[in-house]
Amino acid sequence: MQMLDRKLKRDLRLSWKMLLAITSIIAVGIGSFIGMLSSAHNLRVARSQYYSTCRFADFWIDLKKAPVEEVHRLMQVEGVSEIRDRLQFKVIVDLPEVDEPISAMVLSLPEDPEPVLNAVVVRKGSTFTHDRSNEVIVSEKFAEARGLEPGDRIGVVMNERREELIVVGTAISAEFVYLTSPGSLVDDPKNFGLFYMKRNFAEDTFGFTGACNNVTGLFTPAVRQGQRQQAVLDTLSDRLSPYGVFVTIPRADQFSHMTLSAEMNQLRSMAYIFPIFFLVVASMVLNVLMTRLAEQQRTVMGTLKALGYGNDHLRWHFMKFGLVTGALGGIMGCALGYWFASVMTTLYLEFFSFPQLVNGFYPGLMLAGLLLSVGACALGTIRGVERVIRLQPATAMRPAPPTRGGRIWLERWPRLWSRLDIQWQMVLRGLWRQKGRTVVAIFSAAMGAAIVVLAFGFVDSMDAMIKVQFDRVLRSDYHLTFTRELDDAVLYEIRRLPGVTQAEPVFMVPCTFQAGHRQKKGGIMGIPPQSRLTTPVDAQGQAVSIPAQGILMAQRLMNQLGVQAGDRIRLLPVRGHQDPVTATLTQGFNSMLGLDVYADYQWINRLMGEQSSVSEVRVLARHNARQYRDFMRALKQMPNLETVTDIRSQKKALTDQFDGAMRVSAVIMILFAAVIFLGAILNGTLIAISERQREIATFSAMGYHDRETGRLFLRENLLTNLAGTLIGLPLGAWMLVGSMAGFETDAYSFPAILRPVSYLYTLLLAVVFVWCAQWVVHRDMRQINRVEALSLKE
Repeated sequence: MQMLDRKLKRDLRLSWKMLLAITSIIAVGIGSFIGMLSSAHNLRVARSQYYSTCRFADFWIDLKKAPVEEVHRLMQVEGVSEIRDRLQFKVIVDLPEVDEPISAMVLSLPEDPEPVLNAVVVRKGSTFTHDRSNEVIVSEKFAEARGLEPGDRIGVVMNERREELIVVGTAISAEFVYLTSPGSLVDDPKNFGLFYMKRNFAEDTFGFTGACNNVTGLFTPAVRQGQRQQAVLDTLSDRLSPYGVFVTIPRADQFSHMTLSAEMNQLRSMAYIFPIFFLVVASMVLNVLMTRLAEQQRTVMGTLKALGYGNDHLRWHFMKFGLVTGALGGIMGCALGYWFASVMTTLYLEFFSFPQLVNGFYPGLMLAGLLLSVGACALGTIRGVERVIRLQPATAMRPAPPTRGGRIWLERWPRLWSRLDIQWQMVLRGLWRQKGRTVVAIFSAAMGAAIVVLAFGFVDSMDAMIKVQFDRVLRSDYHLTFTRELDDAVLYEIRRLPGVTQAEPVFMVPCTFQAGHRQKKGGIMGIPPQSRLTTPVDAQGQAVSIPAQGILMAQRLMNQLGVQAGDRIRLLPVRGHQDPVTATLTQGFNSMLGLDVYADYQWINRLMGEQSSVSEVRVLARHNARQYRDFMRALKQMPNLETVTDIRSQKKALTDQFDGAMRVSAVIMILFAAVIFLGAILNGTLIAISERQREIATFSAMGYHDRETGRLFLRENLLTNLAGTLIGLPLGAWMLVGSMAGFETDAYSFPAILRPVSYLYTLLLAVVFVWCAQWVVHRDMRQINRVEALSLKE
C-alpha cells in the first residue's frame, strides 16, 4: 500500500490544476451551505434569546376603546395564559430644527420596572423615574438618526395638542426587530420612531382613563403548540366585538416576526437548494477527471493486478484521490462559509435590531458540510474508475482499443458539412466522440447560466416592483392620515397649501371579509373613480377601473378567500353602524404591497352611512425650496393630523435598502456562477490538452501558432458553454418564479420579472468566462514539451 500511496501523491501533484478547479466549485457550494445555514442559526438563536428576554406576545388585538376590566376578564378564556392591555396611538413629532412633521407611534408602558409582555431593552439612559410624568423612552434607531440623547426635550402633537416630553433613555424591543412605519416595507428611522410613555400620562393625554385600545397576550403551552390558536383568537374577538375590533394578529402574522421568519426560511431553503448545483457539477467534473485518469493508467492497473493487488485495493486507491479532493474542498468551504456567515450577520444588524447578534461556530454544521463534500466526490470518483478496475489483468495490461471513428451525424448533410472549415469539423467530431465529457460541459454551463439568470432576475424583479408600485399605483407625493374621519372640507384646506397641485380623498373602512367558511380581516379603501394619484393595476400593468358599485380585491386576498370575480362577499365593518353588508367582487388586481381592497369613494361612504367622509388625503405637490418649507410648517399646525408619509422618501429608502441588497447579492451569485463556468471549462480543457499533447505538438511542427491551435479549444468551449447557457436561461427563469413565490407574504409580494437584456447579459457573461479560461489554456499549451510529445509511443 505504501507504493500506491506514493503513486497517489504523484497523481495529485500532476493533477493539481484540475483539482484546484474542482475544489473551488466544491468550496463555493459548501461555503454557501455553511454560510446560509449559519446565518439562519445566528438569527434563530438571537431571536429566541430576545423573545425570551422581552416576553414576546403570541397575539395582538387592535380595538377602538375597551374597558380595562373587560379586557382582564379575557383571562377566563380557555387557552389564554396572560393578557396585557395598553394604549397605542400615532402621533406627530415636532422637532424645532426640522421643517417636516415626523411620524411616530406612542406605546404605553408600566411605570414600575416589572416583567410585562413585549417589554423593552434599554440601551442608553434609564427606565422611567418617579420625578416626572412626561418621561419617554425613544426607539434606539430614531434617537440615533435624530441625535437625541437622555435629557433632551422634544415636542409631540398628541390628541390635537402639543406636549413636551423628556427623553430618559433609548430602547429596543422584540416586538419591533424590524421596525417600519405602517404600510411601509423599509426601515426609515429618521422619519418614524417609537415612543414608550408612562401609562398614566398616556391615559390622561388621550382621554383613555381606565380603557385601552390594544391587547396583547400569551397562549397556554398546549394551544401554542397545537392547532387551536385561531379558535382562541376568534373567541377573544367575539368577546371584544362590542368595543370595535379592528384587527386580530397572531404571532405568525405580526409584521416584524413575519419578516424575520421569512428571511430565515429563505436562508434555509436556499441553503438546501443552492449548493446542489455546485456539488452535482463538481461530482460530474470529477467523474470526467477520474475516468480519464483511470483510462490513462489502464496498463498500470493491469500490472498492479497481475502483481497481486485486488480490486478493493485499487478501488480504495482511487477513492483516496476523491476523498482528498472532497476533504480539501470541504475544508475550504467551511472556512468560506464561516466568513460568509460573518459578513451576512454584520449586514443583518443594519436591518434588524437585536441586543446581540453574533456569528456562531457550529461544529455539527461544519461536519455535515464536510460529509456532503466528501460524499459528492466519492460518488464522482467511484463511477469514473469502476469500469477499468473490473477489467481482468490480461485485458487491462493491453492498451485500450482506439475509439471508434466513422462519420458523425452532421456528416450526413454534405452540403452543410462542406461549408465548415477543417477546425470546425475537428471540433464537432471531438465533441460528438466524447459525448460524456460534452454532456458534463453543457450541464455545468446550464447550472452556471441558471444562477446568473436568477441573479439578474432578483434585480429586475425588485426594479419592476418599485417602478409599478411608485410610478403606476402610487403617484402621490404625500399621504396625510387623520386621527378621525373629517368632512371633505379638509380637501380644500390642503389644496390651498403651498405647492400643492392635486389632492384626493381616501375613506378607509376596516372590516372582516367573509366568503363561506373563510374570513380575513382587512380594510376597504374608498377612492375617487377617476383617481389619478392611486391607480390599481392588473398583472400586465394596465390600470383597473374602480366600479360604481362593488369592490376590487387584490388577487392574493382572493386566493386566500377562495373567491373569483362575480362572487358576493360579506363585509363586517368595525366602525360606524357595524351592520353586515354584502358587496359584489367585480374584479381582481395585482397588489405588491399589502392586501388592498378598493371601492368607489362615494359608494363606500353611502354603504357605511356616511357622506363624503375623509380618512386620508393623498397629495401631489411641486415645490421649490421655500414652498416645501412653508408646506411642511403648515402641516405641523394642522389639527387632527396623525401621520405624514413621504412616498418619494419611501421609494428612495426601498431602493437604497432592498434594491441595493439585491444588487450586492446578484454580484455574489454571478461570482459563484463564474466559479462553475471557469472550473468546468478549465478542468475539461486541461484534460483535453493532456490527452492531445501529440496533436498540439504536430500542429506546432506544421507551422501553426499556439493561438491558432488554441482556437480549437476556444471553439469547443464556446460551443458547449453557449449550448449550456441556452438551456440555463429557461431553467433560471423557472427558478426565479419559485424564489419569488417563496418571498410572498400578506405584507408584500414580488413579481418574477426578467428583462430581455438580462438574457443577453447572461450570454455575454458566458462568453467572457470562456475567454478568461482561454488565457489559462494558452499558458498551459506553451508549457508543453513539443519534442517529448512527438516522441510518445502508442
